[in-house]
Amino acid sequence: MSPYKDRLRIDLLADRYRRAMLSGDFDAQERLWKHAALNADVEAAFYQVHRDLVEERETDFVGAIARTVAETMPSAELPRPAGADVTILEVTAELTRAGVAGWTAAEHDLNDRVKAAGIELPKELGLGEVLDWAERHFGPEPASLQKYWAAFAGTARRLETRAQSDYRVAARRTQRKREGEG
Repeated sequence: MSPYKDRLRIDLLADRYRRAMLSGDFDAQERLWKHAALNADVEAAFYQVHRDLVEERETDFVGAIARTVAETMPSAELPRPAGADVTILEVTAELTRAGVAGWTAAEHDLNDRVKAAGIELPKELGLGEVLDWAERHFGPEPASLQKYWAAFAGTARRLETRAQSDYRVAARRTQRKREGEG
Protein backbone atom coordinates (compact mmCIF):
# COMPACT_ATOMS: atom_id res chain seq x y z
CA MET A 1 0.00 0.00 0.00
CA SER A 2 1.28 3.48 -0.85
CA PRO A 3 2.17 5.85 2.02
CA TYR A 4 -0.68 8.16 0.93
CA LYS A 5 -3.28 5.37 1.00
CA ASP A 6 -1.94 4.09 4.32
CA ARG A 7 -2.16 7.60 5.84
CA LEU A 8 -5.69 7.97 4.46
CA ARG A 9 -6.69 4.60 5.96
CA ILE A 10 -5.27 5.60 9.35
CA ASP A 11 -7.06 8.96 9.21
CA LEU A 12 -10.37 7.27 8.37
CA LEU A 13 -9.95 4.80 11.22
CA ALA A 14 -9.05 7.63 13.59
CA ASP A 15 -12.19 9.49 12.51
CA ARG A 16 -14.32 6.38 13.13
CA TYR A 17 -12.74 6.10 16.58
CA ARG A 18 -13.43 9.79 17.29
CA ARG A 19 -17.09 9.38 16.28
CA ALA A 20 -17.39 6.22 18.42
CA MET A 21 -15.92 8.11 21.39
CA LEU A 22 -18.26 11.08 20.94
CA SER A 23 -21.34 8.88 20.57
CA GLY A 24 -20.39 6.54 23.42
CA ASP A 25 -20.43 3.49 21.13
CA PHE A 26 -18.31 1.13 23.24
CA ASP A 27 -18.76 -1.84 20.90
CA ALA A 28 -17.31 0.14 17.99
CA GLN A 29 -14.48 1.41 20.20
CA GLU A 30 -13.60 -2.16 21.21
CA ARG A 31 -13.60 -3.35 17.58
CA LEU A 32 -11.42 -0.42 16.53
CA TRP A 33 -8.93 -0.97 19.37
CA LYS A 34 -8.61 -4.63 18.36
CA HIS A 35 -7.73 -3.43 14.86
CA ALA A 36 -5.31 -0.84 16.27
CA ALA A 37 -3.50 -3.53 18.27
CA LEU A 38 -2.25 -4.91 14.93
CA ASN A 39 -0.79 -1.61 13.69
CA ALA A 40 1.35 0.75 15.78
CA ASP A 41 0.53 3.74 13.54
CA VAL A 42 -3.23 3.23 13.99
CA GLU A 43 -2.73 2.78 17.72
CA ALA A 44 -0.74 6.03 17.91
CA ALA A 45 -3.48 7.84 15.96
CA PHE A 46 -6.14 6.54 18.39
CA TYR A 47 -4.10 7.70 21.38
CA GLN A 48 -3.77 11.13 19.77
CA VAL A 49 -7.54 11.29 19.16
CA HIS A 50 -8.13 10.33 22.77
CA ARG A 51 -5.68 12.97 24.08
CA ASP A 52 -7.26 15.63 21.86
CA LEU A 53 -10.78 14.79 23.04
CA VAL A 54 -9.73 14.81 26.70
CA GLU A 55 -7.95 18.15 26.25
CA GLU A 56 -10.97 19.62 24.46
CA ARG A 57 -13.35 18.50 27.21
CA GLU A 58 -11.05 19.80 29.94
CA THR A 59 -10.79 23.15 28.16
CA ASP A 60 -14.58 23.32 27.77
CA PHE A 61 -15.05 22.37 31.43
CA VAL A 62 -12.55 24.92 32.74
CA GLY A 63 -14.05 27.60 30.48
CA ALA A 64 -17.56 26.78 31.70
CA ILE A 65 -16.45 27.04 35.32
CA ALA A 66 -14.68 30.35 34.68
CA ARG A 67 -17.77 31.77 32.91
CA THR A 68 -20.05 30.62 35.73
CA VAL A 69 -17.80 32.11 38.41
CA ALA A 70 -17.46 35.38 36.48
CA GLU A 71 -21.23 35.63 35.97
CA THR A 72 -22.28 34.68 39.49
CA MET A 73 -19.42 36.23 41.46
CA PRO A 74 -18.55 39.52 39.74
CA SER A 75 -16.14 40.45 42.55
CA ALA A 76 -13.97 37.38 41.89
CA GLU A 77 -10.81 37.98 39.91
CA LEU A 78 -9.95 34.95 37.81
CA PRO A 79 -6.47 34.25 36.51
CA ARG A 80 -6.36 34.17 32.75
CA PRO A 81 -4.42 31.87 30.49
CA ALA A 82 -1.37 33.47 28.91
CA GLY A 83 -2.09 34.84 25.46
CA ALA A 84 -5.88 34.72 25.87
CA ASP A 85 -7.82 37.69 24.51
CA VAL A 86 -9.65 39.97 26.90
CA THR A 87 -13.40 39.32 26.75
CA ILE A 88 -16.48 41.48 27.16
CA LEU A 89 -17.36 39.49 30.25
CA GLU A 90 -14.02 40.42 31.85
CA VAL A 91 -14.39 44.09 30.97
CA THR A 92 -17.96 44.39 32.26
CA ALA A 93 -17.08 42.39 35.40
CA GLU A 94 -14.12 44.69 36.05
CA LEU A 95 -16.34 47.74 35.58
CA THR A 96 -18.84 46.26 38.04
CA ARG A 97 -16.07 45.29 40.48
CA ALA A 98 -14.47 48.73 40.29
CA GLY A 99 -17.84 50.32 40.99
CA VAL A 100 -17.53 53.28 38.66
CA ALA A 101 -18.54 56.26 40.79
CA GLY A 102 -21.51 58.28 39.70
CA TRP A 103 -22.95 55.79 37.23
CA THR A 104 -26.55 56.36 36.30
CA ALA A 105 -29.16 53.62 36.07
CA ALA A 106 -28.85 53.86 32.26
CA GLU A 107 -25.11 53.14 32.49
CA HIS A 108 -25.69 50.15 34.75
CA ASP A 109 -28.34 48.86 32.33
CA LEU A 110 -26.00 49.35 29.39
CA ASN A 111 -23.24 47.44 31.21
CA ASP A 112 -25.70 44.55 31.70
CA ARG A 113 -26.69 44.64 28.00
CA VAL A 114 -23.05 44.64 26.91
CA LYS A 115 -22.28 41.75 29.29
CA ALA A 116 -25.15 39.68 27.90
CA ALA A 117 -24.20 40.33 24.26
CA GLY A 118 -21.51 37.63 24.14
CA ILE A 119 -19.62 39.21 21.25
CA GLU A 120 -15.91 39.84 20.77
CA LEU A 121 -14.24 43.10 21.66
CA PRO A 122 -12.95 45.24 18.82
CA LYS A 123 -9.29 44.59 17.96
CA GLU A 124 -8.40 48.25 18.50
CA LEU A 125 -9.41 49.65 21.89
CA GLY A 126 -9.12 53.37 21.29
CA LEU A 127 -12.22 55.36 22.26
CA GLY A 128 -13.13 56.10 18.62
CA GLU A 129 -12.90 52.44 17.63
CA VAL A 130 -14.89 51.36 20.69
CA LEU A 131 -17.60 53.95 19.94
CA ASP A 132 -17.86 52.74 16.31
CA TRP A 133 -17.98 49.11 17.47
CA ALA A 134 -20.59 49.94 20.13
CA GLU A 135 -22.82 51.73 17.62
CA ARG A 136 -22.65 48.73 15.23
CA HIS A 137 -23.58 46.25 17.97
CA PHE A 138 -25.78 48.25 20.35
CA GLY A 139 -27.14 51.06 18.20
CA PRO A 140 -26.60 54.76 18.63
CA GLU A 141 -26.41 55.73 22.26
CA PRO A 142 -27.14 59.16 23.67
CA ALA A 143 -24.14 61.38 24.30
CA SER A 144 -24.80 60.96 28.03
CA LEU A 145 -23.50 57.39 27.79
CA GLN A 146 -20.12 58.43 26.39
CA LYS A 147 -18.74 58.34 29.93
CA TYR A 148 -19.61 54.62 30.07
CA TRP A 149 -17.90 53.88 26.75
CA ALA A 150 -14.80 55.84 27.81
CA ALA A 151 -14.65 53.77 31.02
CA PHE A 152 -15.26 50.59 29.00
CA ALA A 153 -12.44 51.38 26.53
CA GLY A 154 -10.03 52.34 29.32
CA THR A 155 -10.83 49.21 31.31
CA ALA A 156 -10.42 46.99 28.23
CA ARG A 157 -7.01 48.56 27.48
CA ARG A 158 -5.93 48.20 31.13
CA LEU A 159 -6.97 44.52 31.21
CA GLU A 160 -5.18 43.86 27.93
CA THR A 161 -2.01 45.53 29.21
CA ARG A 162 -2.26 43.65 32.51
CA ALA A 163 -2.69 40.33 30.68
CA GLN A 164 0.39 41.01 28.57
CA SER A 165 2.51 42.20 31.49
CA ASP A 166 1.37 39.34 33.77
CA TYR A 167 2.66 36.96 31.13
CA ARG A 168 6.00 38.72 30.92
CA VAL A 169 6.32 38.98 34.70
CA ALA A 170 5.50 35.31 35.12
CA ALA A 171 8.26 34.44 32.66
CA ARG A 172 10.87 36.72 34.22
CA ARG A 173 13.45 35.20 36.55
CA THR A 174 13.85 36.77 39.93
CA GLN A 175 16.93 36.79 42.09
CA ARG A 176 16.68 35.72 45.67
CA LYS A 177 17.88 38.12 48.28
CA ARG A 178 20.87 36.95 50.21
CA GLU A 179 20.65 36.72 53.94
CA GLY A 180 21.35 40.09 55.47
CA GLU A 181 20.32 42.10 52.37
CA GLY A 182 17.47 44.55 52.76
